[in-house]
Amino acid sequence: MEIPTLSEEEKWEMMREIFVLNKQVDIGFILQMGQEKMSEAIVCKNLMGCDVEVDGNAGEATLNLKRT
Repeated sequence: MEIPTLSEEEKWEMMREIFVLNKQVDIGFILQMGQEKMSEAIVCKNLMGCDVEVDGNAGEATLNLKRT
């Protein structure tokens, strides 16, 4: 199977589409989790394998990440 060579414009168009789709996924994930659920902490703990500590309250919080 031959893989086509894309022009520079086609490459940039593909990269723009991928970038926009990735941002849509990020926004959808944050909206689904809700602000009160500390979505950043959830991502860091479950997807990146960090030890996570959250200090504070619903109005203001500090996220502490520890990599092992």
